[in-house]
Amino acid sequence: MSVFRKDDRIMRPAEELKRIFQEGWNVPARVANYVRNVAEAEFTEGDRYEAWRAALDSAVHVPIGVQVLDVGTGPGIFACLYARMGHRCVGLDFSNRMLAEATKRAEQLRVACEFVFGDAESLPFDAARFDVVSSRHLLFNLPRPGLALREWFRVLKPGGRMILIGDEPEGHSGRLNGGRVQRMIAWCRNRWFRNQLNGWHPKPDYLKAVAECPLFRNATPEMLRTLMEAIGLCDIRSCSTGAIYAARLQKSASRSGRCTRPFILVGLKPL
Repeated sequence: MSVFRKDDRIMRPAEELKRIFQEGWNVPARVANYVRNVAEAEFTEGDRYEAWRAALDSAVHVPIGVQVLDVGTGPGIFACLYARMGHRCVGLDFSNRMLAEATKRAEQLRVACEFVFGDAESLPFDAARFDVVSSRHLLFNLPRPGLALREWFRVLKPGGRMILIGDEPEGHSGRLNGGRVQRMIAWCRNRWFRNQLNGWHPKPDYLKAVAECPLFRNATPEMLRTLMEAIGLCDIRSCSTGAIYAARLQKSASRSGRCTRPFILVGLKPL
């Protein structure tokens, strides 16, 4: 059965898309590649790690000791980073294989983090529990990002901070029709193959599911700022990521590769 109606609107249920993503993020080859090429490359030590730590210090705005929720923690990259900064961090993910990697990472770095299995669109936490809710590169891969943001707002304490982290997307968005979905699938496939996923080749249905998410290739700072305002956050600001980008440029130049420009948005929950 086609996933399109006559007007080309995507109709697959959110739970079906999440099932596809969950299966994809439990493939051993993909998880191993992600840990090797992302976690170890930028978030363990060196200039890029130090630049990230300084940027997040500015975002959290409190020296040590706040309670942080890292949504979509994956292999615990940011959960462990926040813990190394002196905060108490809980990382949430729906991939058991990723959570196992996160636990291993915390042990290797000798930091105390709690890792919890859960759905980013339906959090297993009481309201107003966390001082900071942080997430990187997740909203573009959610079928209902607005619902997720409302949940993150719910578990944030009054006066707490929401931190959204991403990279400026290539290209621009437009109306999601059948032709655009196919172009986005091709873009996904080329990007993942460029990264040499060492044995994991995304199935066409996975690529199509990603392309059906509302914020895929549209999780721009401007779009996220609008959504943050819509759920009730105030005093929204951008944190400087110039040092991160400069360190990325230096590394990519040595490898003759490309690099993207990161962004960090911070908004406050009103008292």
